Amino acid sequence: MTVPAPRFGLTRLRDGYDTAEVDATVGRVLAALEGRGPGVTRAEVQALRFTPVRVRQGYDMGDVDAWLDLVADELDRRGWASPTGPPMTPRAMTPGAWPPGAIPPPPPAVEVDPDLRVFDGRMAAIVLPLLALAALVAWLLVR
Repeated sequence: MTVPAPRFGLTRLRDGYDTAEVDATVGRVLAALEGRGPGVTRAEVQALRFTPVRVRQGYDMGDVDAWLDLVADELDRRGWASPTGPPMTPRAMTPGAWPPGAIPPPPPAVEVDPDLRVFDGRMAAIVLPLLALAALVAWLLVR
């Protein structure tokens, strides 16, 4: 079994994981599974903690956690008990944290399901006229 590239839903105005941290982690994990980067262990994957975000856009926590569970199961299946590289932490996986001369793999393209978007143009077409109408009614009532 191979671990599929993730498709995480997006969140806004509710808890989600920081997208940059998750993308860096996904890039490192997929590189390790494909033999292009330092190895990872199940314990490292289970110990990962991401910065929660609420106001700005983040990845759905359940989607990310479910994908990490798939990764942990794949690591068990492969019998990867010890790492071959530095400990894995989201903050340590920024491009500047790689050893000199090493080129980190690009983060995978995370596809976002269009049905999971929080805000799109259709919502604006409904909400903006209603706001204008409410402002007009309020103005008329105050006059």
